[in-house]
Amino acid sequence: MSRQFRSIVIIGKGAIGKAFISELSSQHPEARIHVLSRQFKKDHTNQSNITEYRLNDYSDESLKVVADMVTKEGGIDCVLVATGLLHSNDIQPDRKSTR
Repeated sequence: MSRQFRSIVIIGKGAIGKAFISELSSQHPEARIHVLSRQFKKDHTNQSNITEYRLNDYSDESLKVVADMVTKEGGIDCVLVATGLLHSNDIQPDRKSTR
């Protein structure tokens, strides 16, 4: 039996964040998905269960404003943080082979 979510918050909208948004919105169409991002681009306009919030930064104060709004709507069941740097020209993920 899968868990029923009412409200999911996803912080970050890079490749990993977008994958979470897509997967969770299709698996949990009953859930309200709140996406917090520093970039505002409606990537999921055809999905009525997604609300996007543009933040100037991910400071505690900025996150608290949105968290307060979301909690007034009935609370938060799940928070996923998908921010950070996976790789750049100088930084690569650690890939070890155990053969």
